[in-house]
Amino acid sequence: MIQGLVKNKLLIKKFEKSDFAQPVDKDHFRTIYFEFVKEEPYNIFLSKDTKTMMKILKCCWNYLGFCRKSELFNEIIEGSVLPIGKTINH
Repeated sequence: MIQGLVKNKLLIKKFEKSDFAQPVDKDHFRTIYFEFVKEEPYNIFLSKDTKTMMKILKCCWNYLGFCRKSELFNEIIEGSVLPIGKTINH
């Protein structure tokens, strides 16, 4: 998921054409990911031999929930991804 955001050239071009404050630092994505891999749900997911689509989706859902709780993620969203002057209502 993180690699998709960082390497998606079409998405990056759309961000560049839009009125965004600044590009997202790739190191921030890595920081969030490395914090997530310490979480128990992710380690349980990795320990399973069978990775069904439902298990993958559940892992993605867990990751999204983790991101929403991350102060760094919220700073990225509010400071870099939203157009200037917009905020997320929590």
